[in-house]
Amino acid sequence: MSTEGRLSHPEIRRALAECMTLANIDEAMDWKPGTARRRRWSTGPDRLPFADAELAGVPLWFRSTIEAWQASLPEPEPEPEPDLDDEDGETEDDQTEDVTEDEPEEPETEAEETEPEEPEEEEPDPRSVQSGFELRTGQRVTANIHGRWRDAVVTHRDRATVAVDYNLDDTPHGMRRQRISVSRIRLPDAD
Repeated sequence: MSTEGRLSHPEIRRALAECMTLANIDEAMDWKPGTARRRRWSTGPDRLPFADAELAGVPLWFRSTIEAWQASLPEPEPEPEPDLDDEDGETEDDQTEDVTEDEPEEPETEAEETEPEEPEEEEPDPRSVQSGFELRTGQRVTANIHGRWRDAVVTHRDRATVAVDYNLDDTPHGMRRQRISVSRIRLPDAD
């Protein structure tokens, strides 16, 4: 066997040190565990970029990709520093709050109390699945994929996960395959 063209062990370790998992991103950004996973699927401007690679089903980002993404995020506005001109540490705002506390508060109107809420898609009621082996290949199920419940067809099953095919827009180009946890699978009612 020729070793020409192969990377040495130190070269492999250096290359892997440049790769980051979701847990590495949480640690590097000083976030609570799970924040990077949520931001990966969010739709806001703080959404993580797409993974650079995937190894054994684990998404990986190059450190340079995360650093460039971090640099593109808007800087948070600094909080104003309190004005400590008063000897006892009260700011001017604190003094005005004392005056307004004696005034009765205006009752809130109903319009202020009800904020428009996004309609949440409720979880379907049918029976949940405890093991992927309860399912058959080709069986129709309802699957929670990227936060939406979709009709899907089982294509591969394991004990804890199931690969399903689903369609985004009812066209041949909308077909997708996703491996998900059995906790996100529901069986249709057998009525």
